[in-house]
Amino acid sequence: MFVVIGATGRTGAQVLEDLTAEGAPVRALVRDASKLRQNAANRQTEVVEGSFQDTAILAAAFKDATSVYLSLGNFPGQEDTELGIVHAAKTAGVRKIVKLSGPSAGRDSPVAIARMHGRIEAAIKACGSAHVFLRPYAFFQNLANQVAPLAHFHALFGSTGSAALNMIDARDVGAVAARTMLTDSWDGKEIELTGDEALTYAEVAERLSAISGETYRFFNRSPEVYLTELLQQGLPEWTAEHVIEIQAMTRSRSETPNSNTRDILGHPARPLADYLPQLLSAVARLRDIAEMQTNTRQIGFFGNSTPGRPN
Repeated sequence: MFVVIGATGRTGAQVLEDLTAEGAPVRALVRDASKLRQNAANRQTEVVEGSFQDTAILAAAFKDATSVYLSLGNFPGQEDTELGIVHAAKTAGVRKIVKLSGPSAGRDSPVAIARMHGRIEAAIKACGSAHVFLRPYAFFQNLANQVAPLAHFHALFGSTGSAALNMIDARDVGAVAARTMLTDSWDGKEIELTGDEALTYAEVAERLSAISGETYRFFNRSPEVYLTELLQQGLPEWTAEHVIEIQAMTRSRSETPNSNTRDILGHPARPLADYLPQLLSAVARLRDIAEMQTNTRQIGFFGNSTPGRPN
């Protein structure tokens, strides 16, 4: 039995799809089963619904499990939650854990979340299970966090300067995860995953301009200014500080694409061009909503007056 934790997430959904396509017995552990069942293809998947911190739920999820994919979004309680999952997997006798980690994971990383991933990786090694640690760089899908500035200002914002980012499509990461669950070929490996090219935010803006016919730009901010802007946008302090740390690490070293994704999947990684139409659709939807709200306010304003009479 293959267990997918985070099956409704950016990578977990692809893991679920690929394992199901291979005819593997799959169980999904999710907080909200309704999100999973929105996709008809997932209806054959066995589902355990509940809290990832509930030991009884974890025991039910890991019953007869041989391999687990562990993928949780970043949040302040992530370390304790994942360590609890690892302990439950060990108790249940799970043979292998494939963990979604991060670049430069380890105790000496300048990024707090990378140090956290390093501690979780160490716990997985200590429990004696076979393991694969996947360390992708920034997802293409993270650009969705820039939909509002793209819609309102035709711009991307950040503090990366002219540094290039090893961005990768989250679906490729999920496909790699599924492949490593289905074979022992990569057991014991720590695999950094990139797309086939590293791009600056200015280059991303140029590509958005090229396919949209509109002009998009990148505005570089100092880390201090960008942190303030992120907080003003309502981003939680913990998350905003993580963004600043990640972008500082990007500036401090050259990011060079590797062939790991291509080697494992047997074909090139998805290019950014595959994702940008989806991003631009989200931008268009936000503009439509803003225009609708503006029109509604105007109608409400003029509706307060009676034709032919002063207010």
